[in-house]
Amino acid sequence: MRVERIDDKTVKCYLTVNELMEYNINYNDFVTRSSKAREVIREIMVQAHEELGYVPSGMAFDLQIVFSPENGMELTFSEKGPQDFTAEQVENALAEMRELLTKLRKDREGAQNEARQKSKSAKTPDEDEPESPEEAIFAFKKMTDLMDFSAVLPKNIRIATELYELDDTLYLYLAKGGASYDKYSRACLSALEYGVLYGAEPERIEYIKNKGKVIIPDRAINKLR
Repeated sequence: MRVERIDDKTVKCYLTVNELMEYNINYNDFVTRSSKAREVIREIMVQAHEELGYVPSGMAFDLQIVFSPENGMELTFSEKGPQDFTAEQVENALAEMRELLTKLRKDREGAQNEARQKSKSAKTPDEDEPESPEEAIFAFKKMTDLMDFSAVLPKNIRIATELYELDDTLYLYLAKGGASYDKYSRACLSALEYGVLYGAEPERIEYIKNKGKVIIPDRAINKLR
């Protein structure tokens, strides 16, 4: 769709054959001002405003239509002043305005009702945000790596730790325990420097606890210093 400004009160729009097919609209729609034609005219006015700064000052216009099966359709909109209207035309224009305002009001009320329904069914912010994990298992290839990790942690840190072994790999269970979440998070970050995160999902933790051999069942970090 291409729009062109002719003068202060005239705008011309060019619709290709393909565009007419996409809109599923024809010459008769514009002659009779069908609902499809009114929708296209609104799009034309919006585009004319955005691209050309055109703001209609009147409440209606003359529409000239030139149609060519090869080239498409040329629409020329010329604004009318109040002196150009008959009483019937004024009434028709007002009826169309009332129809548009009614549609806009219904659309707005529908959107508000939908928003209220979503608000009622929405979860609270606390429910929407995933809970921060408070336990995880880290894998270490060598005991010396695990001992080096234990050495860098504060001696008085109150995290809960257990040590397991499975398939020649050491698994350290690390839980928040009585520590603050900040201290627990720092401990987990330190663990990543010496080992790898095996998982924080309950099923992965249970798998190691059920399948692995218990090496140190409690306060593993303290006993590895």
